[in-house]
Amino acid sequence: MRSHDVLMYSCVLMILIILSTSTPSSNKDVATKSGPLTADQLNVPTCLKSDECVYGGVCVKERKGKYRCMCSSGCALHVPIQCEVSNPISCLTMGEAYVSKYDMLPPMCYRDRCVCPPIFDPIPVTPPMPGLKALPPMKCDKKELQLIVAASPSDSVYKGTSVTFFCCINVDPRDYISKEGVYFVQNGTRKREPDLTPYENFSGDIDTLFTFPRCWSLTLDNVQSSDSGTYTCIAQPFNLRYPSKNETMDFMVKTQRMIQNVTITANATEAEIKWDIQEGSQLKIDLQLFRRSDRKVEVWGKLNVKSPILVDKLEPAMPYTLFITVIDGNAEPFILNEQFQTAEGVPDPPLLEDIRVINTETGLKCEVEWRPPSKPNGRIIKYYVQLIGKIRYVSPESRTLTTDHYPEAIELCTNYDGNQENGIDPRMFPSNFYACKFGPLKPNRNYTAAIWAENSAGKSEPILFKKQCVTDFAEPDLIEPPKTIVEYKTVFGLKFPAEPDEAQLP
Repeated sequence: MRSHDVLMYSCVLMILIILSTSTPSSNKDVATKSGPLTADQLNVPTCLKSDECVYGGVCVKERKGKYRCMCSSGCALHVPIQCEVSNPISCLTMGEAYVSKYDMLPPMCYRDRCVCPPIFDPIPVTPPMPGLKALPPMKCDKKELQLIVAASPSDSVYKGTSVTFFCCINVDPRDYISKEGVYFVQNGTRKREPDLTPYENFSGDIDTLFTFPRCWSLTLDNVQSSDSGTYTCIAQPFNLRYPSKNETMDFMVKTQRMIQNVTITANATEAEIKWDIQEGSQLKIDLQLFRRSDRKVEVWGKLNVKSPILVDKLEPAMPYTLFITVIDGNAEPFILNEQFQTAEGVPDPPLLEDIRVINTETGLKCEVEWRPPSKPNGRIIKYYVQLIGKIRYVSPESRTLTTDHYPEAIELCTNYDGNQENGIDPRMFPSNFYACKFGPLKPNRNYTAAIWAENSAGKSEPILFKKQCVTDFAEPDLIEPPKTIVEYKTVFGLKFPAEPDEAQLP
């Protein structure tokens, strides 16, 4: 299968594809009554030399002695692209539908490429583009330059929508009409340059096809009443021996009955949507909601709704786009879009990584590691880490009062004591991985760590490490010397002034 059935010209995200080079026309009735139409009957101009023909064309002598242009762009899809000059039938024929209506020379081989007579029937655009159903039939002689001007989706659109004007010619523009040679004039005074031309789409592959780009386009977004009026497309060839051509169309911007004062009030998980409707309007309103992070996935939708409407089960701190389709009777639907973001919600707890005891020159320390919550529900502005050391064992007989130990945090961290100022700023860490060290630790203690995450909506529930930083026993810091009690010459006793401190050793 050859790829030359594709018209390589994209515009406003559409591809014009030529599926046929001939459609029924009024010429068919004439041909049926008096036989196939001749070039003279069809007013095909004569030529004196090949430079009067379009790009790649050739001036060929006909059976009656006149010379007329033939070109590759006139070939039917079944005609081969490449050919052999030594084989007079290697380019086949134009097909029965063409031959039965038009008495023209058959395709011939020129410089190893098939050339054909011009086309006389409009070329349908498939799939159909609103406002542009067909392209003008291809011609081979530069003198036959003609153009069409069209607007898509229509020559009458509603205010605030988009429209694309097309100006398409019936010849290969190369070596004939420059990129700047086609432009639009609004209301006879305002020149408007196309924003897309055939020359943006030419490539080396073009010469392997029979079709090629031949349309200039101008796209207007958010059209206003000032965009209404007449639009004239003007095509000016390079060579001034060929006259310029122009074609005019009328374009109107309509004012549609619309909804007004759209407001969206959102909290973390819900959004209330309200709007006003002009008195007496019977509009049908359809709503679709998409997350902006994955716009192709619809998260909520409802048809034929009334104001106000509540949308629930939304994600906190999530940007959304709401598409509002307004349908007014048989008029073309009008689509508005509104963007909003839900408020932040209380975050999930952080994700725990590890807790461990490490030896340093200044004593034992406890290192705590964590990552951001799986659902931050907003921007995390602080983390809180609390490390508490409790004495692991005290003998039942001990009357020593023991207190919990809150070791000091090192560098960027703080040990949370309930003061909201003692938070950890995540911006001080280079990545989404956090680690804090606390110490020095005391002996005979189990250190437990809890972590919170906080955003503007509040603080998460704390999460505790299942593991602990555990320290071994150690000698007491101080043992007060006892007093000697002499009872007999050979017996004495010792009396300690206080019970031994069991904070570091039972």
